[in-house]
Amino acid sequence: MLKRIAKVVLIVVAISLLLSGIAWASTPEITIKVNGVALSSEIPPLIVSSSTMVPMRTICESIGAGVTWDQRTKTVIATKSGHIVKLQVGNRIPTKDNSPMKQLDVPAMLIEGRTLVPVRCIAEAFGSTVGWNGATRTVDIAYSDIRDGKTAQDVLNESTATLDAVTSYKFGGTTKSTLIISPDQAGSGPMAITQEMTGAFRKPQEVYVKTTTTASGGGDLLGLGTSGADVSESYTNGSEYYEKVDGAWELVDTQTSSILNALVGGNTMQNPNATLTEFKDIATIVAFGDDALVNGKPHYTIYVKLDPRGFKDYLLNLVTQLAGTDATPEDLALMKEVYGQLLQGMRFDMAYRVFVDKDTKIADYYETRSIFKMAMEGLGTITSKADSSMSISDLNQPVVMPVVK
Repeated sequence: MLKRIAKVVLIVVAISLLLSGIAWASTPEITIKVNGVALSSEIPPLIVSSSTMVPMRTICESIGAGVTWDQRTKTVIATKSGHIVKLQVGNRIPTKDNSPMKQLDVPAMLIEGRTLVPVRCIAEAFGSTVGWNGATRTVDIAYSDIRDGKTAQDVLNESTATLDAVTSYKFGGTTKSTLIISPDQAGSGPMAITQEMTGAFRKPQEVYVKTTTTASGGGDLLGLGTSGADVSESYTNGSEYYEKVDGAWELVDTQTSSILNALVGGNTMQNPNATLTEFKDIATIVAFGDDALVNGKPHYTIYVKLDPRGFKDYLLNLVTQLAGTDATPEDLALMKEVYGQLLQGMRFDMAYRVFVDKDTKIADYYETRSIFKMAMEGLGTITSKADSSMSISDLNQPVVMPVVK
């Protein structure tokens, strides 16, 4: 049973790093909520001279504002709906549309490479109302945005339903990440990892994925080597999970197969539409960004962030489901304890940008940004930064699936 526990925990942790927008501590001192949903951040909110400070990008993404950084002037710039808000590090006078705003008690500051700003200043600059609950130490942000008579959640729901009716499609994407271990006892430096993914989906539950991974620097932290490429292929039909090994398809053992099918074959990261479906089961912060052109076609831009506590509960429930029918209550308690210990001290911030075609109503392009930090005894702090993109195409067109038997 302990071997099964280790296998399940490692798989679920790996999936959580790729899919989640999770960020929590054992007892968070300050909570920020947007429309009642907790906001996640890789750096916990700080109170400085009665001002609650949060990473600029984190608060902006929660209300759908884009963010850029001017290195020369040390200025962070937020844009949405034609408005431009600028905060310069160390300067107490922010500007909106080139006009000075109310002087801040605390100016923007740099901490751990992130620009922290007063949450009230940014939220109110883009039309939100902000309240403070001293009893629960919670900042409550209320924000509303309607486009074409719909909320951002309405557009996502419509997109999910529309894509769910599609019988097949192809998808592909790229993830570029950096893995850093601090202190760097081995002197290997950061590792840069690039993953190129292509795949196909066909109803009812067939998913094929081919991933090419290259790594440089960082010694051999992940066993990928420091040159060349590692190619992996996987396939599921909804009940069985296969991997390609030495040119031949092999059925993964029953227990692992059920785990991977639950994570990859059903509602999961390899099926873009299933990712949106997962969001329905977890409280999310959803907001419109500025409309965009994708391949020359007008799209809604929607920012999505997950409630850290809701996602934590989801993962713990998943651990229970994947334990197997022969697991005793003691086994389940141990699994949750082991998994909980792995998550101690972890902070994570991840945001999706979902682009929904205004004509077809389908989300056909996705971007993600993530920062993950975890302190591990004997190893130090692991930091992973990643940027990803994925697109889907060839809707309702024939797709080729591998012959695995």
